[in-house]
Amino acid sequence: MVLMNKHTRYRESRTLVIAPARWWLVGQSSADCNAEDDVSGFSCIFEPISKCKAGYHPDIREFTPGNDPFTQEERFWVPEAYKSHGLLWFRAQLAAFLFRPRPDRVLEHVLPPGIAVHLRRGDKSTEIALPKISDYINAVRILCLPDHPENVRTNVVVVGDETESSTSLTQGLYELPCALNVSRTRKPSANSLPDAKVPQSRSGHLAQDFQNLNMLQMTVEAVQDLWIMSKSDVMVSTMSSNYGRLAYELNYAFKGGCPNPVISMDVLWHDPH
Repeated sequence: MVLMNKHTRYRESRTLVIAPARWWLVGQSSADCNAEDDVSGFSCIFEPISKCKAGYHPDIREFTPGNDPFTQEERFWVPEAYKSHGLLWFRAQLAAFLFRPRPDRVLEHVLPPGIAVHLRRGDKSTEIALPKISDYINAVRILCLPDHPENVRTNVVVVGDETESSTSLTQGLYELPCALNVSRTRKPSANSLPDAKVPQSRSGHLAQDFQNLNMLQMTVEAVQDLWIMSKSDVMVSTMSSNYGRLAYELNYAFKGGCPNPVISMDVLWHDPH
């Protein structure tokens, strides 16, 4: 939603400012953020969008996610100077600008994997029929075919919240010839979610879906996972997921418009709004 807002504000030659309302994804305590001037939580994770703040200028146009839909013209607009590059390229540049995690939020010393597999479960089942674990394994197996350019023994990383499903996928990938090492990005912890505890639907009050968990830690882990996926050589993901699309857009931007191969388990990249 922030990305689409940036897209629209760019079109209007306006500056996007994050409103001073607490972001549930970083928890409820200001001390959790370790940012003295933080008022929204966005700067708890990411570098500021600009030096502007709410109230700096009287000409303010408010936007409330969910209440202010984007028009078709706004969704597909690309500046005249960049039209030859297309919508995906332009959206990817905006994504890369917004996705600038604070240095202490991303482990830069971690080497990106050869293959990153994003396992999406939980409330995703309300949107599509979830791919089987074996489908993910077969997708990675395609990358191991003798005539495939990525046919080298490489590190494989599984990105996912659910404990049992991620473990099953990790074990299955070990059997593939190209898997030099297979690991999960998230180690078991007090924040780990057994499959049965992952919300199967959205309550409308997302903080209530994850009670008794460290929300800031979960958000930081999700950002780190996204960074790893966007830097990987090959991705296996679901493009029906906002997370999967964003990882692809970032990879597209980081690779200069020439993204590495990606296998989507459902649909192709598309404008979701």
